[in-house]
Amino acid sequence: MESAHVGSVRDREGTAPDEQFRVAIHQADSMIDASDPKMSLRRNVSRMFDAIQTASGEAINLVVFGEGFLNGYQSGDMLPELALDVADPSDLLEEVMASVNEFGLSIIFGATTSKGSYPGSLFNSAVVLRPDKEMLIVDKTHLSEFRYKGEPVVSEKLDWATGSELSPVFDIDGFKVGVEICHDIVFPEVARSLCMKGAELIVNVSAAVSGFDWFWNSIPATRAFENGVWYVHATVVSAGGQPELLEHSRVVDPFGSVVAEAPNGQDCVLTHSLNTTSVAKARAALKPFTERRPEIYDPRLAGR
Repeated sequence: MESAHVGSVRDREGTAPDEQFRVAIHQADSMIDASDPKMSLRRNVSRMFDAIQTASGEAINLVVFGEGFLNGYQSGDMLPELALDVADPSDLLEEVMASVNEFGLSIIFGATTSKGSYPGSLFNSAVVLRPDKEMLIVDKTHLSEFRYKGEPVVSEKLDWATGSELSPVFDIDGFKVGVEICHDIVFPEVARSLCMKGAELIVNVSAAVSGFDWFWNSIPATRAFENGVWYVHATVVSAGGQPELLEHSRVVDPFGSVVAEAPNGQDCVLTHSLNTTSVAKARAALKPFTERRPEIYDPRLAGR
């Protein structure tokens, strides 16, 4: 499938360059060929490497790939062989890290990770690479398990263990970023917790299942609006995988408006400039934090 480039749309605010944080979402197929899984893995790493090089010439701050991109979200039994050992990164990942350092921009991508042979669990993770910083690994804390068109075909607990802590909030070029992984979005406490820790942008790396368009057309906007936060939903493309994936990556501003979106079922790059002052404007207008009254929601939260 040929890759298309989708530029920023509906940029409504004229802002100075130092008030812009530019994101490039790579909505791409990363299916693993069972006949040569290592070759597929090398292909996916090469695509990340190429994306970084291209983004360096476009003043991009952050490049994002979707859930499970490195080793294929729907790779099933091949995942133990393809998992990224976070204690001993492969030479291929070292190449990506070197590229991040060389070109001075950051990347977030989905991957199945392993923390060693004991206890032996695999995790559905997001990998964060920033120039001259240690690699960050964020594990999915809420695994999907639901019926799809009448069949119980989605059960992530068969492949992955459940993460035990939320994403840290980290800095990219002066902008505070937190990460969710797909189904984590269902739980408003995740986004709220990240924003209470200072997040101005939440990146959700996803492999959203087709048929749930109604959900993805509303919930990212809800999370953005209720927290006054930029929300980036970055998905992967399904090329023959089961169940079929939705695709349709998007960027939502802190007032809950979708300001950029990618087409369904198509490899493409979606770029958008985030106005870094919009977060303060939204939170001043909507007051999602300053007018919170935790003491009347739950007495145990009084004063928090």
